[in-house]
Amino acid sequence: MIARSYKNIRKNISLKDVGALFDHYLPELASKLNIPKYDDALAPADAGSLEKKFHTKADRAADLGKATESKNYFYILLLMKLIDEKHIDLAREFSDFAASQLKDERSRTMDHFIAKIHYFRGLIYEKQGRLNEIVSELLDAYRAANHRDDQ
Repeated sequence: MIARSYKNIRKNISLKDVGALFDHYLPELASKLNIPKYDDALAPADAGSLEKKFHTKADRAADLGKATESKNYFYILLLMKLIDEKHIDLAREFSDFAASQLKDERSRTMDHFIAKIHYFRGLIYEKQGRLNEIVSELLDAYRAANHRDDQ
């Protein structure tokens, strides 16, 4: 179900909306990112506007932001929108960060997210003509996925 929704989400969400998502769910990371964070409808002066927009109170958002699956879903949304809006250098830096977060991940529920992040990372490097720099990392990730022990 989640895989089929990426296309619709990609069309209906803006980079500013993703920035607002990061502000609400991952505030520590949002402060380090250099992306626009608010649409005109989400004025920073209105502290409750993010809670209203995302239907999640701040304490619940903090809990959701700690879940690895949530983080990686937000990473994928950000990568998609950075690519769509031609912020390729920022997308490359962020994809490197996202891939570094996945190095020791062994949960089978993460396989889909890991594959998507590696896909977008490869796409970004290909757009920059630098794919040869990460081929060995992508092959290592592929090898690790194939040899993962399901126990």
